[in-house]
Amino acid sequence: MANNDVLRKTAAKLVTVLEKEGDALRNADFTAATSLVSIKEQLAQRLEFALSAQPETVEKASVSKDLRKAAKFAKRNETLLLAAKEGVVQAQARLKSVSEARRRVGVYGQNGADVVMPGADVSQNRTA
Repeated sequence: MANNDVLRKTAAKLVTVLEKEGDALRNADFTAATSLVSIKEQLAQRLEFALSAQPETVEKASVSKDLRKAAKFAKRNETLLLAAKEGVVQAQARLKSVSEARRRVGVYGQNGADVVMPGADVSQNRTA
């Protein structure tokens, strides 16, 4: 019975940490999200140890609800992380595209060679 209490308390702490991580990810506070990684790992190790220490005494039904909730939050955070990663990839691609367009601004000289205008810039600001 004591093992179940450890499991439930640990799972509840993990859910709390995962909720904080989800909030941090939604707010793009990656420093805060990163600071929670070691806490999550410690709690996961405690859960694993408690589950394996005395598996015959674990009341699966009472503990599984808590573990499912933790797994649900972990999956949600994984989705948020993947979305953040995709956003970064798209931002990098856009910056690269703008940078390349910026280098192509210019005119052709009398001999047909590209003449890049010094200080020429591509802007996304509307002028009309």
